[in-house]
Amino acid sequence: MRKAEGKHLLRSIRKGGISYLAVAVIAAVSIAIFHGFQSSGNAILQQSDRYFKENNLETLEIACANGITQADLDAIAGWEGVTAVEGGYTDSVLLNTGQERILVQARSLLDTINQPVVIEGSLPTAAGEVAIEENMARKEGIGVGDTITLEQDGCLTGDTFQVTAIINMPVFCAVSLLDARGTGTVGLGSNEYYVCLPEDAFDRDYYSDCYTTAYIDSDVLDGMYYFSNAYKEGEAAYLDRLEPLAQERAQLRYEELSASVQGEAEAFQMEDWVLSGRENVGDVRSVAIIVDTIYGLSYVMALLFLLVAVVICFAAITRVIREQRVLIGAQKALGFTPGEIFKHYTLYNLSCAVLGILLGWFLAITVVENLALNIFAPKLCIGTIPLAFTWSTALISGVVCLAVFLIATFATCAKLVKEPAIDLLRGNAPTRGKRLFFEKWGGYQKLNLHSRTMIKNVLSNKGRMAATVVGVMGCTALLVVCFSIKLGIQNAAQTHFDHYASYDYRLVVDSQTGSVQDFADLLDREGISYTLIQDKLKNVRGEGGAWETAHVVTSDDPKGLEGFFKLSDISSDREFLIPQGSVLVSRRAAETMGLSVGSTMELMDDKGRVRKAMVYGIIEHYLPYNLVVTGSRYYEQVMGESPDPCVFLLQGDVTGLAQQVQGMDGYLSLRDNSEYTRSGRELDLVIAICTILSAVMLVLVLLNQITMYISRKARELAVMRVNGYTLSQTKAYVCKDNVMLIILGLVAGCFLGVAMAYIDMRIIEAGAEHYVRTPNLIACLLACAIMAVFAVVVNIVALRKIDHLSLTNVSSN
Repeated sequence: MRKAEGKHLLRSIRKGGISYLAVAVIAAVSIAIFHGFQSSGNAILQQSDRYFKENNLETLEIACANGITQADLDAIAGWEGVTAVEGGYTDSVLLNTGQERILVQARSLLDTINQPVVIEGSLPTAAGEVAIEENMARKEGIGVGDTITLEQDGCLTGDTFQVTAIINMPVFCAVSLLDARGTGTVGLGSNEYYVCLPEDAFDRDYYSDCYTTAYIDSDVLDGMYYFSNAYKEGEAAYLDRLEPLAQERAQLRYEELSASVQGEAEAFQMEDWVLSGRENVGDVRSVAIIVDTIYGLSYVMALLFLLVAVVICFAAITRVIREQRVLIGAQKALGFTPGEIFKHYTLYNLSCAVLGILLGWFLAITVVENLALNIFAPKLCIGTIPLAFTWSTALISGVVCLAVFLIATFATCAKLVKEPAIDLLRGNAPTRGKRLFFEKWGGYQKLNLHSRTMIKNVLSNKGRMAATVVGVMGCTALLVVCFSIKLGIQNAAQTHFDHYASYDYRLVVDSQTGSVQDFADLLDREGISYTLIQDKLKNVRGEGGAWETAHVVTSDDPKGLEGFFKLSDISSDREFLIPQGSVLVSRRAAETMGLSVGSTMELMDDKGRVRKAMVYGIIEHYLPYNLVVTGSRYYEQVMGESPDPCVFLLQGDVTGLAQQVQGMDGYLSLRDNSEYTRSGRELDLVIAICTILSAVMLVLVLLNQITMYISRKARELAVMRVNGYTLSQTKAYVCKDNVMLIILGLVAGCFLGVAMAYIDMRIIEAGAEHYVRTPNLIACLLACAIMAVFAVVVNIVALRKIDHLSLTNVSSN
């Protein structure tokens, strides 16, 4: 009996043919999207965890404006769990490229903590040698053996250094995010790169025999997965336990400094020790930010495919089973029990589900995960990322797939197998006398018989209608999402400079070594329109939240940015003046830091002290950095320091200006707005693969539905041919209702795609990046055009079956 059941099952699978394969492939694509993105995110986290451990990433670090002495290091060594502590120097210096001067972070090399990964060359050992980060070497065209000039205010023992190594460091992981290399005090205050030098390259006298930073390695968190909740909670508890010890040492340092000046305590201020865990060390959290983006995409995209898969799988399984009413009736007449019949169809559907699961897992690893890593891995420098297979998400996706198929089987078969054999042998009983709700409408009654029949054919088979519309809708929505994201990324900078900023260049000056007024005089002589502002990178956060970076822009004049910046309210689009007793913050800053009108935001001054300001409004801003705008007087009141207006926003033709300013003292850079332009080219491969997936799904759905529809209507179509309808007219009869369903699917797909694109856009906006989220008509038109072409091809292929209908023996069709 088991052998007979096996043969019957194989025969049913062969008979199912395209339908069986289509359902399995659609289920596989849904699983592949979810499991593939999840696995790629886990692959990045696992590699990062290995990378951090292999290169001994610091557990935490401590900084203090009053410096950290050797005595402090000795005290720290006795704290709970501390296995190693090293003092180090961190400062901002200027890389002189000949064309401009770029702010970079200079770091001292450590003995055991934060070990660099050498890409080329060997680590520097002498005071005149330096290692540079790989990103800097690539962008600035600097190689091993080259000599670079680092201009500074005496923190280093020299200015000229020979490059001996190109490196990456575990404390700096991101290469795509702006303002990820720390803050400085010159120009824009944003370090673009970092360089590493031996400790001897730093002048100890400049730092008064103190270190700027203490790096700590602790075993308290050993054995914990770096990205686990257990690590996060353990770290928070550990920092809480160390905080009193840190402030005790800060107090001792203050007392020591006060005593050293014989009672002139006003020369020093009490400065706290700032303890930083993984959220605030380097740009380590960029890994979690990027992986959160990947996870978000996995859920959103998988839900889209799951919707398509559930509807199509249910419709296909229902149709296959209901078309076999007569066979089921014959089986019951021969003595098969309802349980045996139900078992057959359960095994049939489960085999289809298992095929979809296995195929989905295979596509997840070979296609989707590779695709995701191809997009996101270049944003990180954590070494080669091996593929990962995440069993938890694989099992979850498999269980969901099996559940969908089992529910569809039960909902279709449970009642059917209980019907008497005689009723089943009659086949599908025609429904007579049931009128559709619109048949009484005057407009419907005025249609010709052909059109009325076509409309009723569409609405009478709800399973086919749902499967076709949802299939086309899902494929269209997928492409709308892909094109919308690409265009949203591509159009961000253009939208910003079309609507919210109208300057063409930025001239940045070092006010500490040059005269800002001299540059202003030159611009006046050249007739170049400009406004002078402070644009300084600072650490900011929502009250009590994690620290972010933001460009703090100030101006003396409430209308100082008029004509250069439009400070537009995100809700009403009304234009703000520069507030003199509060701050304006950009949309992404408000979203990521939980800020709203009337809330309090915190800013960190150059000494590491926390300052508070009130938020007056939220403004639109599409450039990839957080923005805070306020008046100069309020900035000085809040921060306790004078603003540094050293950034000129320029309009118009600046031909020849670069040659004049490059030789002036204090010149840093003259750049246009092209550095903010994004092509979205990294999504081209995604769009290509999604187009292929959409084409495959559409072919499987439409070909399956049209073929089955023609088979069910074969006799009716043959009668039409016998009664004088031409072949073209008969095909048009079938084709027109397909066109109606496809158009419905395209329209629904555009609406769904627009909604999904907005959600996806919000998810992939990593850090301060902000893309155009509004619906994109071009994305909808491109998606519809591609899907329409595929639909036409499928219809042409499927309608060829009508050519082979028998007109001499109509009943044989």
